[in-house]
Amino acid sequence: MTIRPLLKGMPGCTSRMLAMQLKELVADQIVSQQTVANHSVYELTNIGVSLVPIVEAMDRWGKAYLETLQLA
Repeated sequence: MTIRPLLKGMPGCTSRMLAMQLKELVADQIVSQQTVANHSVYELTNIGVSLVPIVEAMDRWGKAYLETLQLA
């Protein structure tokens, strides 16, 4: 995936901030970067894929927590 669709999915995130975060994720081997036709293409590595269930669980927990706050 190139940076443009990633930015569209994250309102309020600047291209500079996303580029910095992607650089860190590449350094941590969570995301790989390849250059195709003068564009950087990013994809999850095996390590990144292994984090997906954890991130999804955190998302579910966060949504449930917000609901409890709204009920209080």
